[in-house]
Amino acid sequence: MNIDFNLFMNDIVKQAREEIKQAGYTELTSAEEVDEALTKKERHLSW
Repeated sequence: MNIDFNLFMNDIVKQAREEIKQAGYTELTSAEEVDEALTKKERHLSW
């Protein structure tokens, strides 16, 4: 049984990302998005 580790991990990460998005978090995919999110005056942090 030879499972390609990278394919396996990509599936795990993809599933985790989807679960996080479904929980209401926003995925930031660029440095610009991160800068914008961190400089907003109105931020909502979830704990």
